[in-house]
Amino acid sequence: MMAMPADCMHQIADNYTSCHMKACIICRRPTRHEMLSTPDDEFFLPDLCQSQSILFVVLITELLVLVMSLASSSLAAFSWGELGINSLFVQWIVLTSAGLLCSLRSWLAG
Repeated sequence: MMAMPADCMHQIADNYTSCHMKACIICRRPTRHEMLSTPDDEFFLPDLCQSQSILFVVLITELLVLVMSLASSSLAAFSWGELGINSLFVQWIVLTSAGLLCSLRSWLAG
């Protein structure tokens, strides 16, 4: 039986393929994203670097702006200009914050 490489010792639990006929163990090396990211159950901040997370944040923010615009005036007095300005302002704040949190995630994780 072949000896297992030293860099694969930490991955035995979840990332290995066992070849029973050849009696060898082959493990894959972690990707750069896996090495930089921390497990989700150990860290409080969601991974805002993924495009799916950014899309979710943008959609939720846009719904919030729409509700705020409708709540500030009646449906008959709805202003597309007000919606556009509010949307631009809030999306700018949210996307800037998401970008900062994305870049600071590894530093915050320690």
